[in-house]
Amino acid sequence: MECIGNSNTHRIHIIFPDDSKEFKCPYILAITHEYKEGDSIILESNNQESSPKIVTSAVESTIDSLFSILYHSQNKNPILVPLLPSNPNGIPYYQQLSIECFDETLARQFYRIDNQVVSMIEDAKKIISGLKGKKVGEQVILNGYSSSGVFAQRFALLHPELVKEACIGGAIGSMPLPITEYQGKEIGYPLGIADYETLTGKPFDIESYKKIKFHYYVTEGENERKSETRFTEDNEPAPMCDMSYMERSVPQHVGQTIRDCFGRDSFERFNAQLVVAEDMGLSIDYHQPYSGLNHHNINGAAHSFIGSCITESNNLSQNNSEKTKK
Repeated sequence: MECIGNSNTHRIHIIFPDDSKEFKCPYILAITHEYKEGDSIILESNNQESSPKIVTSAVESTIDSLFSILYHSQNKNPILVPLLPSNPNGIPYYQQLSIECFDETLARQFYRIDNQVVSMIEDAKKIISGLKGKKVGEQVILNGYSSSGVFAQRFALLHPELVKEACIGGAIGSMPLPITEYQGKEIGYPLGIADYETLTGKPFDIESYKKIKFHYYVTEGENERKSETRFTEDNEPAPMCDMSYMERSVPQHVGQTIRDCFGRDSFERFNAQLVVAEDMGLSIDYHQPYSGLNHHNINGAAHSFIGSCITESNNLSQNNSEKTKK
């Protein structure tokens, strides 16, 4: 463990893997000096794909998240940023937990990178407890925007028992639903769970998933930027941030099925999926699209929204803790 940042409010560490660890890539851990016992770790994956910049980018992301929490709320939760590997060949897409991450031949030392992140969480809990003498909450709060928002969606699907809340921005076009089929059409990972048990070796824990509170936010101009390499069914450039069109992230047949079932436009699709999610008893809070903004200029609004969500979560935890003590 190496300290790479220290101030009167926080310390930032980088933790490297070794033979005693069950993870094969490092992670960043930011610990504020005054966090409250029982507060959850905030987990936000890196989404920098240029290998030489991964550590620098992740540190910047950690600091950015930290200041979001400090200045947009009264929270002082620890922050964990897994430095998920960049893959020059594109597949597996570790930073979005693509289906190839479950293929040991392809993923090799990063096979089941989601389980490796679970090990990082447990490692971070021990470090924080050892340094501060105070325990953090058992469950994490997931935070992510764009690609890291996709990671948050899929990590929650894979490990719902570990997740308290998830704050997800810029990723409405790739929201998973814990269903095996819709209107007679099978929907597999990562947008459904038809093959979930085959991939993970465990049944889907729907009761834990229902307990997660999801917060979604998006901009009005989400679909403005178009891809130069992906195309819609009408042979038009697909929206850059709609992962249902990116085969690297979503198998082509799964993306096509989800669009056939719920709509080609990401807003239309998300709204249709919300109806199904509500019928299933899922807890999804959707902030109305931020007007006048697009996918790449939302920082201020996003930080305020994230801060309010975490404040609400922490207050609820503190109230429950006080009731338990009584």
